[in-house]
Amino acid sequence: YQLHQEGVINNSKKTIDQGRSIITQAHGSKELYEFLDRNPAIEVHPAVYVDDPQVMAKIDNLVAVVGALKVDLTGQVATDSIAHKFYGGVWSDEDSIRGSRFSKGGKSIVALTSMSLHGRSNIVFALPSGTGVSITRSDVEHVVTEYGSAYLYGKSIRERCLELIQIAHPDFRQGLLEEAKKHLYVSQTQPGFFFNSKYPVEFEQMHRTRKGSQVFTRPIKPADEDMLRHFFHQLSDHSVYLRYFRRLKSMPQRILQKTTDLDYSKDMALVVLHPAQADHEHQEMIAIGQWVHDAKDGVPEIAFQVRDDWQGQGLGKFLFLRLVQMTDLYEIPKFKSDVLDGNKAMKSIFENSGIPYEKRSDFGVVTYTFDLTANK
Repeated sequence: YQLHQEGVINNSKKTIDQGRSIITQAHGSKELYEFLDRNPAIEVHPAVYVDDPQVMAKIDNLVAVVGALKVDLTGQVATDSIAHKFYGGVWSDEDSIRGSRFSKGGKSIVALTSMSLHGRSNIVFALPSGTGVSITRSDVEHVVTEYGSAYLYGKSIRERCLELIQIAHPDFRQGLLEEAKKHLYVSQTQPGFFFNSKYPVEFEQMHRTRKGSQVFTRPIKPADEDMLRHFFHQLSDHSVYLRYFRRLKSMPQRILQKTTDLDYSKDMALVVLHPAQADHEHQEMIAIGQWVHDAKDGVPEIAFQVRDDWQGQGLGKFLFLRLVQMTDLYEIPKFKSDVLDGNKAMKSIFENSGIPYEKRSDFGVVTYTFDLTANK
């Protein structure tokens, strides 16, 4: 009610019941009840109206937020009971979720803490026997904990597992991955390097290309494996050859996992996605840039690639400069890159970046070594 008093909420843009807040019950302090008493901006309606998905669907941009007790790795949600113990009555959570789905521009969020008061994980491999499923896996869109958010709608079981493990409490991630492997929910070779660090949400950003398209850039996630595979198959043979120095008809599982499953504390890969909305059902990867530490000399090797139909819009330069900016936080003094001599676009980005470099050529491959301390 404080938001009402401050004028933050005034309901002026609602598409129905404009100017009024619609509630079905209220619990709180004396001040709350005094605020509600004879307040024309508040209307109390029965649940049959407030929780009707068809009514909610008439409200544009409706966001439904549902608190949960447990979520399993497939996306099933428990909101009122665990095992045979009830913590609440039979509510209308499913109605809220579906009502927001039908709302124009709407979305739903399942929110929970990663760990219970008893020190147990709230993200579990399977809901305990006897637990009621309040929201089915097919209806869940966003799941949020203090460790980040996971978008599940339309995702495979493997993708759901990896997304949810990444926002689980770090103490339980390894155990959850082992359970997922044991039951063949994820690949037996999934490394799990991402357990070693928190997903760096601070590196997420919007970007506008030279042609005015808005795209979204974020660190890669283990669940991006299928998206990366699809990205690879949309590249021309020439683009694949320039990046991998050989002809590849498919991307091996080993490379997919090495690229998507990273220890963010030392390695990084940024992906560029379009459309920019994270919950857009047709979102695709259109570019990727990364560095990985060379096991031989410890110097990070940088590389990036842009899908053919998005080339010429400045995405390669953007990724390169963004990765260079991030090296300050990682205290990286230098990095290197191997480029085919015929890759004029990548060579131009490097040589016109303003960053001091040395280069040597050997059998048609140019090796650039950049000194990141020279301009500091």
